[in-house]
Amino acid sequence: MSSYGIAIIIIIIVMTAVYTLSTSNKHIFAQSCSGSSGFACGPFSLNSLGVLNITLQQATGGDITIYGLACSSTISNTASNSLPGYGNAYVTNSIAYYPAGGSPGTGAVVYTGSGRQFLLYCFSASQEASKANSSGGDFIGYLWANFSISGRPGRITQLVATVEARYT
Repeated sequence: MSSYGIAIIIIIIVMTAVYTLSTSNKHIFAQSCSGSSGFACGPFSLNSLGVLNITLQQATGGDITIYGLACSSTISNTASNSLPGYGNAYVTNSIAYYPAGGSPGTGAVVYTGSGRQFLLYCFSASQEASKANSSGGDFIGYLWANFSISGRPGRITQLVATVEARYT
């Protein structure tokens, strides 16, 4: 009879642990930002409107001028020397989608060995800003940049970071 009691207690403990982990799953999600070669992430946060506030750092071997910066929940299909598929117009802190036929303007300089803060919407595959269902929801996405390196010809469009963030 006591073995049944012990078995019931063990089952109750396991069920309580499963319930607790499933309801507090957002606390298990680790926020991170992993930069690709030559790039690193500084402090970042993502608000419930899908606006990513991030400091992008670079050490590519020269100062860079970023003409386009984009955050998307899907890997953007970008052509070389084109603006990323989603992101901020002209790399300003105006958190708007690239306008059709838009011009990248003069860009934003990020000096080698340093960083610069950017605000940008993170877009979904439907090209709409990714919004949280509720505060504490999770977002996994990719940061793309269209940039040139001082002293080198041409522009580069590449994935510069992978972001895992919790909406605040």
